[in-house]
Amino acid sequence: MRARPMSLREMVTPAAIAGGSAVLLAVLLSSLAAPGELSRRIAALAERTASLDHGFQSEKAPPLSDLRLVCLTSAERGAADLQTLVRGVAGQQGLTLADFRIDDAPPTAAGVQPVVFRFQATGSYEGAISILRGLAAYRTAVFVDQADLTSNSSSVTLNFTGRMMCAP
Repeated sequence: MRARPMSLREMVTPAAIAGGSAVLLAVLLSSLAAPGELSRRIAALAERTASLDHGFQSEKAPPLSDLRLVCLTSAERGAADLQTLVRGVAGQQGLTLADFRIDDAPPTAAGVQPVVFRFQATGSYEGAISILRGLAAYRTAVFVDQADLTSNSSSVTLNFTGRMMCAP
């Protein structure tokens, strides 16, 4: 059986479809790679950054408490609240809290009082992560100095050292 030769119309149609698909794909990929609003977004970001820089250099800077950096209570009260949080989450998650200490720290040059704290908790992995999530969501920023999560045979141990800053 002899194959008949393809007509020009039969050859052009698949090529036109493939070419049109390639052009459409190229347009879609280029819009993903370089959005049309990219320059506008970059300009808006640069403007916001400049206004933030200016705001922090002027007297209109927001108070540190608005940024969650400094608790407005005394260091003793802040330490007690933090201890209540850690003990509460540990109790809810069935963790054994072996040690919770508040270490003395001198005030900073800016006049804020650091509250340095340490604890060790043993129990489930999910419980240890819950404590870390609780500290991350705490109303005052908690700075992590050390966080060691060690796996035991059927549990984990979390050794944590951190600090938060309180108004004098």
